[in-house]
Amino acid sequence: MTIPRLTSAEFNNQERAVLQYTDEVAQKVKVIDQTFNALKNFFSEQTIVELTMTIGYYEMVARLLVPLQVELDGSSVGSASELIGRRAKSK
Repeated sequence: MTIPRLTSAEFNNQERAVLQYTDEVAQKVKVIDQTFNALKNFFSEQTIVELTMTIGYYEMVARLLVPLQVELDGSSVGSASELIGRRAKSK
């Protein structure tokens, strides 16, 4: 089965490599060589480690928030630009 976003014209090859890698890390933990090699075409080893850490971090956050049924505050930040804007206003 082909995942539509992996063939969509909305994403370039670099974005597809990141999406495939993220899916494999998040769903299977183990990444096949083809996926890792595709990622190496675009990123350094350090960047791949950082991407892997980011994926793991957000998985950890979900594994904390979901079982504890933590509700998001209605006034929580919706985007990075909102967060930056709020921080600038508080100074």
